[in-house]
Amino acid sequence: MLALHHGPVSTASERARFVLEEKGLAWTSHPVDLLAGAQHDPAYRALNPKGQVPTLVHDGSALRESSVIAEYLDEVFPESPIRPAAAKDRARARLWDKTIDEVHPVTGVLTYAIAFRPMLLKKPKAELDALVAAIVDPARRAMRQSVLDHGVEAPEMRPALAIYVALLNEMEAELSGADWLAGPAFSVAETAVAPFIQRIAHLGMGELIAARPRVAAWFERVRARPAFIRAVTDVIPAPVVANFQATGAEAWPRLRTIAVSG
Repeated sequence: MLALHHGPVSTASERARFVLEEKGLAWTSHPVDLLAGAQHDPAYRALNPKGQVPTLVHDGSALRESSVIAEYLDEVFPESPIRPAAAKDRARARLWDKTIDEVHPVTGVLTYAIAFRPMLLKKPKAELDALVAAIVDPARRAMRQSVLDHGVEAPEMRPALAIYVALLNEMEAELSGADWLAGPAFSVAETAVAPFIQRIAHLGMGELIAARPRVAAWFERVRARPAFIRAVTDVIPAPVVANFQATGAEAWPRLRTIAVSG
């Protein structure tokens, strides 16, 4: 009944998988090779005209955007709900969705500038140009070209890091006297935010997390959940994690300077 087209390393895809696993739903996996440009294949574009992941197919209908997918799954399969019970806590969870809407684009800046750029630059120029040109959104296309041209010195890096620092500071404040982001229990807010904290940890920026003890403790609680292990930890290929960590360690001295200086 449920088929998820997803990128194993895509943060938005990680969120969709996390929701599916937390709710105990059976689903069929259809990986999309983003670095090879499979998201731009005509067959996939028929499901997702923007050429983005994830796409959930249920009973013949395709749903896009990880936040929409999460809400849909909780409505259609109300067992084991992940939305908070109280209205005020559901509102708080929606606010985290809005925050992640700002974080998601800059995650691509960090990931491509630090980890994917060295691999992509090995491709023939015509092939790489075609991959960039296929990006539907002009802002994302320009951003991708900039980080490929300039790496961690791209002008987008400073605002990207500032957005992540703001996210971590907001989380640290929200977690004062609380274990979870939107109420007394684990919720959809965790599924929204956790993949993005995992990404900066993988990219060698764990110092930003460790400097905020409430965020660090929250992250350990989330990472210990069996659903997170199945949806994220066990899905990201080990060589990709190793590459993230190696390139992140190399870039971190420069990124620390940018993050501290704002």
